[in-house]
Amino acid sequence: MPGAMKRPAAAMSGGPPGGPLRVACLGDSNTVGCGLGRSGSYPSRLQKILDRDVGDGLVQVRNFGVSGTTAVETPGKKYYVDEEKFQRAMEFGPHYFVVMLGTNDAWHQAGEPDKVADAIDSLLIELGRQGGRRGSAGGSAAGEMASVLIVLPPGAKPGRLLENLKNVHMDMRLRASTWTRDDPDTILVDPELPVETSYRPDLVHLSAEGAETLALAVAKKLMGPRLQNDISRTAFCKCLAPPAMSSLADLSASVHKASPTVDHSTYQYHIKLQLGSASWEVTKRFSEFDTLLQSLGNSRYAGLPRVPAKTLWGSPTDNAAIDARKEQLRIILQDLLLRPDTRTSQQVRTFLSIDSHTDDGAIRTLQPEPLRTFEDPRFGVSGICVAPEANLLLVTHEDSTHLSRLGRVWSVVEPDELGALHLWAKHSDGSWKRSYSQTFGIKVRSLAWESLSRQFFVGLEDGKIQVYAFAEGSTQPDVTCTLELHHKSPVTHLSVSTRKLLSLGLDTAMRVIDVHSRELVCGGRLLKRLRSDMDYLSSGFLDDERDRAFIGTSGG
Repeated sequence: MPGAMKRPAAAMSGGPPGGPLRVACLGDSNTVGCGLGRSGSYPSRLQKILDRDVGDGLVQVRNFGVSGTTAVETPGKKYYVDEEKFQRAMEFGPHYFVVMLGTNDAWHQAGEPDKVADAIDSLLIELGRQGGRRGSAGGSAAGEMASVLIVLPPGAKPGRLLENLKNVHMDMRLRASTWTRDDPDTILVDPELPVETSYRPDLVHLSAEGAETLALAVAKKLMGPRLQNDISRTAFCKCLAPPAMSSLADLSASVHKASPTVDHSTYQYHIKLQLGSASWEVTKRFSEFDTLLQSLGNSRYAGLPRVPAKTLWGSPTDNAAIDARKEQLRIILQDLLLRPDTRTSQQVRTFLSIDSHTDDGAIRTLQPEPLRTFEDPRFGVSGICVAPEANLLLVTHEDSTHLSRLGRVWSVVEPDELGALHLWAKHSDGSWKRSYSQTFGIKVRSLAWESLSRQFFVGLEDGKIQVYAFAEGSTQPDVTCTLELHHKSPVTHLSVSTRKLLSLGLDTAMRVIDVHSRELVCGGRLLKRLRSDMDYLSSGFLDDERDRAFIGTSGG
C-alpha cells in the first residue's frame, strides 16, 4: 500500500554523540521564505519557538526548501525529489521531516493537483528507500523511525489555485487516515491560516504573520511525547518545562520568628525563604497578609486561603498566641506557594521579594488575561466553536434558569426565547463584531463546526439538528436542512469530522451520519452500557481517522 513503508532516519553523517535532534523542512518557496528574508521563513521561526519552549540547542531545524518545486513528477516541472537539496536533506539525517508541497501543483497551469496525494505517498516511500537508521547523534536506538509531518499546502488566490487547493486538501485529509494507520508517526498538519493576515498581496506566498502561524502549528505537533522521549535520551537532557517554573516550585518559606515593630504597636513576622542557593528574609505585618490576599482576589485569583480573624483585644502579645498566629500565616504561605498560579503572581513575588533573587524576566505569570468578552446576558453558554480559517467564533446559548421550564408567562409582548446562536467575525483591524444572530423558542444544547465544507451543526432540545452552511463568498449562513435523529429527545453533544457527524441524545442513543449525503452510517441506544437509568450520554469525540468514537456519560 502506498505510504505504508516505514521511514528510518537517514544515516547520521554529522553531529557528535548526544547532539541535537534534527528537523528537516522540505518544500517550495513558502518553505524558502520568499520575500521574508533569511530569518523570516517558517523554519527559522520554528527554530526560535523550539529554542524558547523546548530548550536552547536541543533541536536543530534546517531549511531544505527549493522555490518552484512540485510534489508531482510532472514533465517540464521542477520535481522536488530530483533536487540536490532533497539529497542534502537525507544526508542531514533528520529525526523529523516536515513536508509542505503542492502549492505549485495547484497554481501552475500545467500542474497536476489531482495527483498530489499520490505524490506524497511516493515521497514517503522515497524517504524510506533512501533512509538509513538513526544513529548516536540523536541518542536513539538504531532502527528507530523518523517522524513525518505533512502540512496542507498554503495558498488563497481566487480562481485556479484556490479551487485546486480545496480538492488537494480534501484528498490529503482523506488519505491521512491511511498514513496514520500505517505509521502513527506520520501526522497531518492543518495550519489554519487566516486569509486576511497570512499572505502577501499575491495570495500565494506567506506573509510574516502567515509564516509565524505556520511555525506555531508545526511546533505544536512536534512538541509531543515522541519529542520529549527523544530529548530525554540526549546527553545534555534539559527539562522541557520552562526552567523558571521548575525552580520557583522549589521555593520554600517558613515563618521562623516574630518581633515587635519599632513603635511597639504590633508584631512583625520574619519569613525565611530559600530558592536554590539563594536565601533571604522578609518581614511582614499581619495586616500586609490581609492586603496581599485582597489584591489577589481583586485580580481574579480564586480559592484563596483566609486570614485569621482579628481579636477584640488587638494584636496578640503572649507567646502562645504569637506562635499560633505564626502557624496560621505559615499555612497561608504554604497554600499560596503550592499553587503555580499564585506563586508566580506579581503580588506574591513582590510580597516575598522573589524577583530580586531570580533572573530578570525568568518567571512567567500563569494568570490568563481576558482579551474580549462575547456575551448574551440573557442566557448561559451551551457551546463554543472557533473557526480560525474563517475568522469566526460561533457561540450557542440557552436559558439555564428554573423559570425557563415554565416559559416567560409574565410577558405578553416578548415571545419565549430560550436559546440563541451568535456568530462573531474578526475584522482586518482586529476587532470582533457580531455578524449573525438567531433566537429559538427552545434551548440550544450543542454545536459543532466543520471547516472544510464550512458548515456547522446546531443541536436543539427537541431532538432536531439544524445544519447551516456558508455559500461561496457569503458571510451569512443559510439553513440547508434539519435532521431528526433523537425522537424529540434533547441533543446533548455533537462532534464532527470532514466526513462524519457524531450525535448524542438524552434518549441514550448515538448516531453517526455522513455530513455530505446525510445518510446514517451507524447508531444505536446505549442504555445497557450505562450504570443507572438516570445516566445519559453527556459528551463525545469522533476519531474519524481511526473509525472510532469516545463517549462520556453523566455517571462517569
